Amino acid sequence: MQKIVKCNVSISRFGDGELMIALLERGISFQKKNRELSARLKQILYEKDSRLLVCMNNEFMRNNEIFWVLQYERSSKKYIRFETWRDPNDIGILSRKAEWAFYNECYRILFGKKKPSVFGDATLFMLGLYTEEYKKAQMERVFELFVTLFKKKRLLIAAPKTPLMAPSFRELEPKLLAAGASGITHIDMPEKDAYTYYQEIKSKILNSTNFDAVWIQAGPAASILAHDLATNHDILSYDIGSLNTTLRYIL
Repeated sequence: MQKIVKCNVSISRFGDGELMIALLERGISFQKKNRELSARLKQILYEKDSRLLVCMNNEFMRNNEIFWVLQYERSSKKYIRFETWRDPNDIGILSRKAEWAFYNECYRILFGKKKPSVFGDATLFMLGLYTEEYKKAQMERVFELFVTLFKKKRLLIAAPKTPLMAPSFRELEPKLLAAGASGITHIDMPEKDAYTYYQEIKSKILNSTNFDAVWIQAGPAASILAHDLATNHDILSYDIGSLNTTLRYIL
């Protein structure tokens, strides 16, 4: 998050869905399989551009147990145990052995023994994973970094009216403006299979005016669109995933 704010770079995020499509050419619940989509996702992982930070699930590659700050829980989870750091049982531990194996195998397939460029973390918008900052009572600083993404900025938000997880960005608009956003324009995205409408969505963004940054919520299509806009059109673009669920705690 610090690099994104300090260097003003765009981000393209790769979670399990993007990797399944890129490497296995499988579809996921909100994006059907598509060979072109698979090829474009894979290409992004091998490219390097100073205007874009490509993000992978580093935390899940490093650890098969994930620590989560329960205060910032996005949805109910099945924790294997709890720990007390600042308040009683305020940290939940998740078993993620299958995910650990999956991400490491994907990394091996993609890069073998070669050491690729440093990736950002695809979970950067999940407050629950800022465990070290929470432990050191530094969450206020984390909140400030999030606010920097929209404060004094005119946002173009390309997102579904009804996202998989509430609230929608349209519902958050009054709070974003009250917290310092200079202006907000919306482009409605399909709730499923956004890549099918890729060119139409891209054209709407390129034909828009008076914005400083684009926030894109469109599953794997967002990973490609953020890369495309940043590297081919020099537009500051964020593949935001479920940032809307995090903003509930910040605004």
